[in-house]
Parts: sequence; C-alpha cells; structure tokens
Amino acid sequence: MKLLNIAKVTFFRRLRDKQELLTNIFLPLLLIFILGTALQGNFGVSELGDIPTAYLNEDKGPGGEAFEEFLEEEEIKQWLHVIPVDSYDQGLALIDQREALTFIYLPENFSEGIASGGGGTIEIRDAGLSQLLPSVVNNIVESYTQGGNLMLALMDMERTALKETSVENSRFFTEKIRVGGEDNVQKPLILRNTLDGGEKQISGMDYYAVTMLVMFIMWGIFTGAQSLTEDLFTPLKTRIYMAPVGKLSYFLGKTIGVLGTFIFQILVIIFFTKWVYGVGWGETLWPILGISVVLSLVAIAIGIAIALSAPSESGSAAIINGFVVISTFVAGGFFPIEMESSLFRIIRSLSPNYHAQQGIFNVVYNGSTAAIGESILSLLAISAGVLLMAFYQGRRKTHEDL
Repeated sequence: MKLLNIAKVTFFRRLRDKQELLTNIFLPLLLIFILGTALQGNFGVSELGDIPTAYLNEDKGPGGEAFEEFLEEEEIKQWLHVIPVDSYDQGLALIDQREALTFIYLPENFSEGIASGGGGTIEIRDAGLSQLLPSVVNNIVESYTQGGNLMLALMDMERTALKETSVENSRFFTEKIRVGGEDNVQKPLILRNTLDGGEKQISGMDYYAVTMLVMFIMWGIFTGAQSLTEDLFTPLKTRIYMAPVGKLSYFLGKTIGVLGTFIFQILVIIFFTKWVYGVGWGETLWPILGISVVLSLVAIAIGIAIALSAPSESGSAAIINGFVVISTFVAGGFFPIEMESSLFRIIRSLSPNYHAQQGIFNVVYNGSTAAIGESILSLLAISAGVLLMAFYQGRRKTHEDL
C-alpha cells in the first residue's frame, strides 16, 4: 500500500507540472515535423539505392532461374548494383575488401530442397559495417520469397505438392525459403515487404517519429533523476530516510509513478503523429507500447542511478546531457549513420536507443520477430541491471548520510 501511495503522489506531482508536461509532448512533435520534412530526401531510392551486392547463383533449377529474372527487374535495379562472382570465396573477398556491401548466395540444391519439402536457403552475408543498407538487401530477398514469382516456377517441378496450392497462398514459400548466413552478424534494422515506393516505404516522417520518440523517452532520465533529487537534495531527505518505508518500496514507487506519466505522454505522441502527420506505426501498437515502456524503465533507472551517484543536481544534469546526446547519435537518432568502425559498432550496441529503435522498426515494417524479442530482452536486462545498481547505490547513500 505504501508503494502505491508513493507512486500515486509521484504521478500527480509530475502531471501538475504543466510546463514539463507540455514540453515533453510538443517538443518531440515539433522535432518530428521539422526533421521529417527537411530530411525527407535522405530516404528515397536515390539515396539508399545502388547498393553494391556480390551475387552467386549455383542453382540450375527453376528457383534459381526465377531469382535471376527477379534481379533483372527495373524496380530491383534501382536498389541493387549486382556484382556477379564466380565462387563463394570470391564473394566473401569482395566484402572483406569493401568492394561489396553484401553477398547473396543461392546454393546448388536450392530448387531441389524446396521441391522435396525440406526448404531452401538464400544466404545473405555482410561485414556488419552498416545498419540500414544491408537491411534493404535483406528486404529485397524477403519480398521475393513472399511473392508469387517462385511459386509459378516451382509448380512444374516433380515430387512437390504445389499443384494443390493456390497462387494466393504464399505462406508456403515464407516457411520453406529462408534468408540467412551463420556468420552474418548484422541484424536487420528496417524490414519492408514492398519495394514499390508506396505507402509502406519508409519516409523521413516515419523515421524521425520513431527516433524522436525514443530520444524523448531517454530524456526521461532527467525526470527519473529529478523525481529523486527533488527529495534527496532538500531537507526532506532526512524525513524520507527515517520514515517507516523500505528503500526498495520507495524506489519502486517513484519508478511506477514516473512511468505512469511516461505512458500518458507516449500515447499522446503516437496517436498525434498517426492521425495528424500520417505516420505509419504498423498493424498493432501493443508491441511498440511494450518496447516504449521497457525503454522508459531503462531511462528512469539510469536517472535514479545517476542522481544517487552524482555529487549534486547540476552534476547529474551534466552527466545526463552527455549520455543522452551520445546514445541518440550512435543509434542514428539524428540521421542514419553508416560507419565502418568496430569500435563504433560496440558503442552502438551499448546504446538503449539502438535496441529500442531496432525493435520498433521491425514492428512497424513487419520485420523479424526474433529481432523484436531480442530488443525487448536487451532493454529488460539493461533496466534490471541499472535498477539493482540504483538500489545498491541508494542503500550506500542512506548509510553515508545517516
């Protein structure tokens, strides 16, 4: 009961701060509009297309022939600059030498595997140097496997049950054809199922609606820190320490109260951008809301941990400013970043923004369910770790002050 009372008091205290509430809602909306409009040209085919892609097709069956025809379509040529290679090793060498960004490989048993019911694999390899462009290549192959091109080619094959399958049922191919590569360490950021430049094509407004929402949530570190420092750096702290309330209940109550205001603000931003800006948030908002809530927990936990570790309120503000800006930048929050640096990739993997954006983009564009789950688990792990650290720091600070 004491925990809920702390949460309720914190929630209504934050709602009564009209200036903070309006700033946290309208500033992200303004940034989404400005950046989405000004940088829209960065998300067209002319900017993302002509991706150098090594290609080897060792399959002589109808599946391989259909894929060859697929790559010859003008629509696909706008996106890919296909570089034929003579061997698997040559394709990998082009990636190592940075002459190709990705490598598409069809093994010789591709058509045979599908005909026998065992499934076929289209292998995509990349060096993990880029976040956005390899996902476009992955998306192109996905659009092929989910389409009807391969179905029409394989219906003439013997020893297959495709003759009993209608042309409309493309799920068979989605299950039977896989896109992979055991050494492919790059996880897709944005997955689309269409490449026709239509409503499912990512726009500047779509991109910045996600990245600015994530950045706004991360600025909630300030809220998490303030919710604690407004008590710890005032004469109230002695009364708090002496009160018959467990420190864990105090921290959890604060966290739940601040989280409630976050959820309210997140919903306002999502629905406003959906109905007014026309941003596509996917078929369902529940996974996006779930990722946003988990990221909010991360932000609040980091804020509390910094507030307990910093020597003063101004000191915690300086640390938070630096952390949020760096975390947003390395995740591509201000603009998509393609940087060939192992150190940069390591830093990016430590950014909560990166994991949240990856999960939300995959939800919006019907991407990998595994990638969505991995993003949520990564954020949960960060949140749990930081909350435990904050609780430990709080216990130590209590003993020091007493």
